[in-house]
Amino acid sequence: MAHHSGALLDLAERGLPEGLLAPWPRDERLVPVLTYLDAISGAMGQVVTVEARLADIVARYGEASRQVRAFRATLAEIERGRALSA
Repeated sequence: MAHHSGALLDLAERGLPEGLLAPWPRDERLVPVLTYLDAISGAMGQVVTVEARLADIVARYGEASRQVRAFRATLAEIERGRALSA
């Protein structure tokens, strides 16, 4: 759980404490870039747009799923990652 985009949001959705991630320090420059790279990687590892990735997640899990909520909640971080990786 600590090594995927939206891990903090996933913890909150599950009612788990953020302290579970304490052994994995958060790098404020690296995490947005990794989140962006995750957002442009399709389910089979192909490069996709952020919009296509969101559409795929919606199709697989449904509009009201926690996966879609987490992805949408990380959009600002995805944009920071895009800017940092340029």
